[in-house]
Amino acid sequence: MRKQRAPSRDEITPTTPLRLDVAAALAFPGGSMGASGPRWKLHVAGWLLS
Repeated sequence: MRKQRAPSRDEITPTTPLRLDVAAALAFPGGSMGASGPRWKLHVAGWLLS
């Protein structure tokens, strides 16, 4: 898998699609949460089918 460039905060709008790992890195710059945390919460809430 190829590593994608994370957009700068100036390039992000409320409708910009982001991968979960990029969104987690922007929201938690210290690395306290990765993509698996939000993915699990979406799964438990029933918004993620697999």
